[in-house]
Amino acid sequence: MKNVLTNIFSAACELLRGWPALGVLSLLYAALLGAFYLFITTREASVWQLLVTVVMAVAVPVLFFVLLAGSARAALGETRAIALLGQALWKSWQFVLISLPLVALAALFIYGTDKLENRVKPSEAEMARLIAERQERAESRPESAPAPQPPVRWGYVVVIALRLLLLGVVLPLLAISLWLAVARDGLGNALTNMLNGSGNLLARAFAPQSVLTYGVGMILFALVPYFLLFVPARVESNWLELTLFSLRLLLAFVFTLFGWAVTMRALARTSEVTSGAPESSSPVTQ
Repeated sequence: MKNVLTNIFSAACELLRGWPALGVLSLLYAALLGAFYLFITTREASVWQLLVTVVMAVAVPVLFFVLLAGSARAALGETRAIALLGQALWKSWQFVLISLPLVALAALFIYGTDKLENRVKPSEAEMARLIAERQERAESRPESAPAPQPPVRWGYVVVIALRLLLLGVVLPLLAISLWLAVARDGLGNALTNMLNGSGNLLARAFAPQSVLTYGVGMILFALVPYFLLFVPARVESNWLELTLFSLRLLLAFVFTLFGWAVTMRALARTSEVTSGAPESSSPVTQ
């Protein structure tokens, strides 16, 4: 854990020193959020609104993969703003192609866990019976006694935990390893290396230090923004509430983008160490 925290701190310092790259990623991320906002808020009541919706429907995935390619290139040490933007635009189509199997794998995970969930979750009749029994026990218990709790269905707990593990840990770690490989070597070389030695890629993706690095990074780019956005903070003044809400949005933006970039950079450094390649903060120009 000490090595992981040191690696993440070093990655954060390297990204801050390469602030032009962070500026490009911030602009791309802001454009992605703006396009997504326009897509979900524009009503199809007129021709131009329909046109805006169609354009934003195309712009959102394009900007997403451009941002993804840019963050991967920044993770490999690219700090020049113009070069990073050009490489992100050029490699974004490669990220689309390498991500298609990941999308299919995610759909397979969801389909499989849904099937398992349908097998283990109680039926409507059983749920009604459990609710009735709980109400009956609650009515007959003494006032000082604690409220009866429903029985734990461990099969259901296991299925939900499996879904979170597959979609929240296994698939993202595999995806990040593939994205870094494409950003470093190009799509053709990355596929060739995977076919020649896919076990090495999987070993690097799921190495203990990689898993710990991803876990710490998830706190930065996922959990902290979640609490900033969805945990209510009630204040009396309307202006103070508006100011606090704006500050929470800004902090969520910063934590999401910077936390993701730091996690990618730290995982790239970990992959270099695991594969035996020398660490370098200089940009890779392939």
